[in-house]
Amino acid sequence: MEPGIELCDEQAINMFLGKCTHTDSFKICPSDPIVVEHLESVHGDDHHHSETIHATETHTGCYKGKHGQLMCKSDLGRAFEHGSCFKVDHRFVCEEDLDHIKETECADIGNYAVCGLDMYNLFHGEPVKMSDGHDLIAEFPTAEHDPHSGLCRKHQDIEFCLENILDLYKAPHDCVMFSGEWLCQDEMVHAWKTGCVSIANHDVCGNDMVDAVLQSCVDIDHDWICPTAVGTRSTNYHNSSAN
Repeated sequence: MEPGIELCDEQAINMFLGKCTHTDSFKICPSDPIVVEHLESVHGDDHHHSETIHATETHTGCYKGKHGQLMCKSDLGRAFEHGSCFKVDHRFVCEEDLDHIKETECADIGNYAVCGLDMYNLFHGEPVKMSDGHDLIAEFPTAEHDPHSGLCRKHQDIEFCLENILDLYKAPHDCVMFSGEWLCQDEMVHAWKTGCVSIANHDVCGNDMVDAVLQSCVDIDHDWICPTAVGTRSTNYHNSSAN
């Protein structure tokens, strides 16, 4: 359109409706539309568009699962509908962890950091494959059976629960020494929940972790490491039986 021509009212409406109009002895008509195929590819917007969608979903805390369901932060609490903890591999994930998981959008499962869409899938009962090929799948309690809220582990056909560990680590024996290092109740409770404990700069996990927490010997790089002492770190411990 010539820069000096101004169309108003009915003339402008006709142009928007695709009709010709007359003004200042000129006949002005809208041009035919130009069809441009694959416009996004031409302008290189495909990748940017994908990132924009992903960023929006991450910002709102929602992801679309492989079955088309929308998974949001507010839905994560449903995993604890029938109990305060569920289990993945050797680790217990508990309701007390939920605030941190929501904040970081990651769940630490042993040596794995399960984040973003994988974390949401894990909380919705979907198997998640790690980069090394290992599959993670959550074991949730049901309305009829809750095997995990007590943080119970079966070891050598005997079930030990967190309450047993707390009883074992009471003053004056709330700490045990392995390889010259004291491990106390807090560390052992954390190990019982996460499934691993650090001894002699090695991560001891699974059944070996259970043995260590139960103050038994563990095999580390083909060396038997055994507890050498028990004691207390409580400075105000008083044995009433001594009076």
